[in-house]
Amino acid sequence: MNSATPSTKPPPLIFEDVTIAYSNDHLPVIANFSLIVEAGSFWAIVGPSGCGKSSLLHATAGYIRPVSGSICLGRHPILEPSLQVGFVSQHYALFPWLTLKENIVFGLRSQNLSEQIVQKSLEHLLEVIDLKSKREYYPEELSGGMQQRVALARSMAPNPPVLLLDEPFSALDTINRINMRELLLRLWSENQTTVLFVTHDLEEALLLADKLLILNTSRESMITMDIPFPRPRHLELTHSEAFQNLLKTSSAHFGAELNL
Repeated sequence: MNSATPSTKPPPLIFEDVTIAYSNDHLPVIANFSLIVEAGSFWAIVGPSGCGKSSLLHATAGYIRPVSGSICLGRHPILEPSLQVGFVSQHYALFPWLTLKENIVFGLRSQNLSEQIVQKSLEHLLEVIDLKSKREYYPEELSGGMQQRVALARSMAPNPPVLLLDEPFSALDTINRINMRELLLRLWSENQTTVLFVTHDLEEALLLADKLLILNTSRESMITMDIPFPRPRHLELTHSEAFQNLLKTSSAHFGAELNL
């Protein structure tokens, strides 16, 4: 387990009457959105293009401010980016002037941790992402799959209570996508992190998450569903009758606009 893992369970993530709009839009992208995300839960967010999935993540990360309502981590409102909320997108966003290992420990360096703790965390994450031999490489020397592993490790290194992922595997080939799913689940289970995972792949959502949030372009419409399958889950699950039935039920809402 990551040496910087907090000893207490993280607080819930609370959305209360959140409305998100941009100055050049006549309508909000998210309107009157309320949800309590229990600590340590794994939510997948799906919905048609333009329904506000990415905007919701950006507001949760503190990158943008809702025009009304609040997003709180426990009792503390999220008003700006911080190490309390990790963010991974489909664009790897690594610092090109830093080596692989320097990218991973970037957030840890601002936490006033001892060098021993920083190095212990680094060695653990290098082992988990299987890139120990490439620790001195720069991002341009790594494949896309390797860069995304580093991006995930960098986001998880400070052990944020919340991890946001915005279609993080969409640019990867099938093998790398499967490997990244397994890596994400391992880090999630180790750190008890609350995860919000945006994807256009409904099958991926049902395979990874415990809860499904379906957003609608009507702005004020959403559906939440439990995903009942026990863990660990394997790809063979997707061929089961129970999985296919849940896939049909959930896809009935926006099936034409999701990857099925």
